[in-house]
Amino acid sequence: MDYRILWLLWASGVSFLGTAFYASTMMPEIWVSPENLGELLSIGTVSTAREELVMTVLTAPAPFLGEVGDRQKTAVRSWLRLRPCPNVVLLGQHPSLTEFAAGNLHVTAEADIDFSFSGKAMFHGMVQRALRVQSGVVVIIDPGLILLPHVSTVLGSLYELDEDWLLTGLPRTVQNFPYSLGNDWLQSDGVVVEDAKVEAYVEANGIFFIGGVAQVWAWNANQRPLHAGVIPPFIYNRGQHDSWLLGEALASNYRRVIDGTEALNAFRVLDTVASTTSPEDGNEIIRLTEMRGNIQLASNYGSFRVRPSKLTDIPFRLVACGPVPYKKFCLVIRSHHSCLCAALKAPTYFRDEPASRRQGSQQTRGWEFADVFQTTELKSTEIWRSDLSNRSLRGTSWTQKIVMFLIHNFLRRKPKEEVEDCGCNTKPPSRQVLSEKSTSVDFEKIKPMSYTLEFLVKKRANADKVVTLAVVGNSYRDMLMNWVCRLKHLSVSNFLVSAIDDDIYRFAVQQGLPVFKSNSDMNVSRDECHFGTECFQKVTKMKSRTVLRILQLGYHVLFSDVDVHWFQDPLKELMAFGPGHLVAQTDEWNETEPWNQPRRLNSGFYFAWSDNRTIEAFSKIVQHAAASERSEQPSFYDVLCGDEGIYAVGNDLCVEPELNFTVHFLDPAKYPNGAFRRLWERKNVRKVCEAQGCRVLHNNWVSGRKKKLERQFKSGLWEYDSKTRLCLRSLG
Repeated sequence: MDYRILWLLWASGVSFLGTAFYASTMMPEIWVSPENLGELLSIGTVSTAREELVMTVLTAPAPFLGEVGDRQKTAVRSWLRLRPCPNVVLLGQHPSLTEFAAGNLHVTAEADIDFSFSGKAMFHGMVQRALRVQSGVVVIIDPGLILLPHVSTVLGSLYELDEDWLLTGLPRTVQNFPYSLGNDWLQSDGVVVEDAKVEAYVEANGIFFIGGVAQVWAWNANQRPLHAGVIPPFIYNRGQHDSWLLGEALASNYRRVIDGTEALNAFRVLDTVASTTSPEDGNEIIRLTEMRGNIQLASNYGSFRVRPSKLTDIPFRLVACGPVPYKKFCLVIRSHHSCLCAALKAPTYFRDEPASRRQGSQQTRGWEFADVFQTTELKSTEIWRSDLSNRSLRGTSWTQKIVMFLIHNFLRRKPKEEVEDCGCNTKPPSRQVLSEKSTSVDFEKIKPMSYTLEFLVKKRANADKVVTLAVVGNSYRDMLMNWVCRLKHLSVSNFLVSAIDDDIYRFAVQQGLPVFKSNSDMNVSRDECHFGTECFQKVTKMKSRTVLRILQLGYHVLFSDVDVHWFQDPLKELMAFGPGHLVAQTDEWNETEPWNQPRRLNSGFYFAWSDNRTIEAFSKIVQHAAASERSEQPSFYDVLCGDEGIYAVGNDLCVEPELNFTVHFLDPAKYPNGAFRRLWERKNVRKVCEAQGCRVLHNNWVSGRKKKLERQFKSGLWEYDSKTRLCLRSLG
């Protein structure tokens, strides 16, 4: 009798489990509630946040001017309506950002990241700044994206998960948006509109652009990185950085990557301002060049070079559970879709689709949008099961362990059925470049463009028509970046870089520098282009030729080798000597000797005016150097000071009689060369130099690139991290 009861109980249990698992296969989407399985699974309902959340939102806006500025201000105000109110950080250099931040308690403006010369933020610098936040949730968002209050619940719910996560999503775009934002959303007649009504309008009228960029990133802030490796120096909003970061985050598996497109429901109002850029004003040249630079970086680093990642590669989606206003959200396994529009319950368009085809296309094209919950036949259960096998079951009850074991071992994937075509292009997409104007440009259609000297001089010269110039080859790329970082630290923004080979030009473009190609393309050896070599002689002759070209354009030149460390900006002091003077550093190291002795004019640091006498003097220097087998430096002295210094006057002057042109040798105590007082050998070079009033310090009088780098590293006069490709700065 007892055995029959036991068998009956066993049979009933098997029948119950079988029925339960059969029912589970009929469910629209498998999800597991934490109420039943505790916090073991991230797949399932995400509970409402239990503690007050600290949020930090970072963005890199354009200047808050005109209609673009108004849209950005609206977006920021929408973020400030989240509860609790987030700390908003505006990353930018324009004074309008500081002015806006001054009137908002929770908004600050920062310029302490790297920017391209066009003013665009460097994406790797933005991420590094965001990673400095070590608590709560941190968000990087496009400056034009609007968030509604339910996003607080989304982020707060995810923050309760006992694992690290990275949330991203695709925003909707809304045309003819009828509401404005003050303290609340308002209709055109001033009537207050509830957030739920705004959200309903966005869901009904907002569209997605296939191939659009993931313009919002959020994660729980701690010391865990987003991915393995280092982010290349992408220029923000010039394409590819979003797909690259997504691919690396998925490949690294450091965090649970989640597609929050549906839950966030972020949106932007379509730009109604016609583009004013044209090839003539140069902005389009900069934009396309920066876009090409981003493509080259993405193609050379990380998994992107194998295949660009897209949102449909993310295995997990965060969706709303229940009516508006949302109270709960579910993490579900993404179904295998052939295209994105099968996964989104909304009209979806391609970014390059003509606007005329968008209106009414849901009816005319006959697209049928699949529900967000798909049947288990299309589910990727292997991902789920493999993930569960890696999770610890410690601290769970035996019932939970049995349920987990049964789910892991008996849930089987049925044969995949064909997905009905929903109007998407299922062919492998050609690589596209996405602009901030919601347009796309085929990479093959972007003509290779090079910045010209004439174009950059106009863009970069300061109010006094002065440019700071460096001429450099690929062998000195790290020295170049150290020099650039130092000038940025001193707020010197009028610098130009003349590239003497293709490698350094490409590198400088990717770093967002104002660089142009010299007239001569040279193959500069990495370690064999130091003082006295044939390579060095060729490089130095390019310097005076480039300076002459700029002088002939009517601009003054402060020339500096990249191995000259600047302690302060000396421009005003150098300009005080006036036209008709060449103000140059001396190479004399002996304090008791005249500064203007033969061959003591250093052509690695000087200031030249754009006047007739100076232009004629440089023409003579270029001609003399062209006929010489030596570097250009002896030509400077021989032309301006005469053979054996016959034009020398006193201890610090030379006066060329034919042109009545004066050379003034700078005080070596203020402008020391590499051998003066053996400063580079001092224990604290910076302290000693600043104490004696150094404006600059030249890292010359040393043979070889490696020795020069070693000396500058050891001195502490180094401000560039070659690993991250970022300028070093205080992390405080």
